[in-house]
Amino acid sequence: MKRIKILYLPFILIVLGCNHEAKEELSLNLSEVNSVDNWLLENSSDIEIIPLEYNGFESLVLSIRDVVTIGSDFFVIDSDISNMKSIKKFDGTGKFRGSIESIEFEYRNYNIESVSEFTGDKLLVLDKFNNCFVLKNDLSVEKMYELPFKAAEVAYFENNIYFHSNKRGINNQADSLLFDFIVYNVNFELVSKFDAFSIPEYSQNVRLAMDHTFTTSDKLLFASLTGDTIYNVSPIGKANYLKVSFKNPTFRFSDYPDVALNSLLPILQSDFSWGLSNLISFNDYVLFNYYDKDKIKCAAINVANNNVAIVDPIKLKISSDVLPWPRVVSGGFLLGWYSEESLSWFANINSMDKNSVIFRSKEFVDKNSNPVLIRYKLK
Repeated sequence: MKRIKILYLPFILIVLGCNHEAKEELSLNLSEVNSVDNWLLENSSDIEIIPLEYNGFESLVLSIRDVVTIGSDFFVIDSDISNMKSIKKFDGTGKFRGSIESIEFEYRNYNIESVSEFTGDKLLVLDKFNNCFVLKNDLSVEKMYELPFKAAEVAYFENNIYFHSNKRGINNQADSLLFDFIVYNVNFELVSKFDAFSIPEYSQNVRLAMDHTFTTSDKLLFASLTGDTIYNVSPIGKANYLKVSFKNPTFRFSDYPDVALNSLLPILQSDFSWGLSNLISFNDYVLFNYYDKDKIKCAAINVANNNVAIVDPIKLKISSDVLPWPRVVSGGFLLGWYSEESLSWFANINSMDKNSVIFRSKEFVDKNSNPVLIRYKLK
């Protein structure tokens, strides 16, 4: 573990128990940090494997995109090969409790785009147009709201609803609502809006940006996949949370004004550090993934003692046991998952200890056809 410096700059940051008035920015130079093998397993406790029950085709989980936890229930956002999303509900033991392939309301079906927890043990669900639904815990619709703007993602956090447009608009959307973030209260009343954008005259419905990650944990965090800064999002806007100096330079669109989106990935994998994603703030830790060119890395920062660990997943391929890197925060735990596909990446599972997380996970997956959720805490 290597110590990192805290720089005191005029940005909002919550570290070391400071309140929301504190103005600090955490700065991290990853080029100075050596990788640590299997840091996650060595620093975790209270590990629990939760097999997701297979109970017929409607319970089959193909590709987990997200997991929303409400009480002891898990709402798995699943995706098929055509990227059509569904919601599958499992209880705290993994027993299947129901699913929906789309939102059925007033004799119409609405495709699922984004899902978030909501107040009162309910869910918020965006469709692919500009509608937001409040779902009860049993996945039935309580209410539908037609939004006067396009939203790509929704997140409920500290009694506010955050809609992120990803710089997308709908036909005849008012200029006064062309903001990347629009914040409502729980009564769907406007609280604030920030990060204005414009739509070219030749298009009334356009997607201008595709590179971002937007996640809820102990904090509401946002980052550009081609950038070097993680932001803390609140009703007053985005504040710098963590500035990362990578081993390689970061991509700047201004340096490649004519680059097409379909040719961007090979450029990133050839020359740049990029891909800030899976952002998690959990107690004293900040965790995220990123890429050094074409190699994925995992980073964990303890802001209480200024320690940082970088984990190289490639080196874990032959480890005796491995925890899945966390994807969400769930009821005071970190939560990751293993599927048949992800477990096939390990070459030596059959020779592992039968009490190891990976061996037990593979037993469950082979028997049950569905993935396993794995939750744990950091020491």
